[in-house]
Amino acid sequence: MPTRKSKPQEPSVDQAATRRVVAVARRQFLAHGFRSVSMDDLAAELGMSKKTLYAY
Repeated sequence: MPTRKSKPQEPSVDQAATRRVVAVARRQFLAHGFRSVSMDDLAAELGMSKKTLYAY
């Protein structure tokens, strides 16, 4: 019996948001150093609250 080929799935919204958080954090850490970047800095650049950021 032939198998059905499934289409590659788009990343879910959560996966895309997680990737964005990681990318922004990485960029901030490289630019300013790990100890100089705060959750406030990341949340501001991402346009989300710290509470939402902690969920990722």
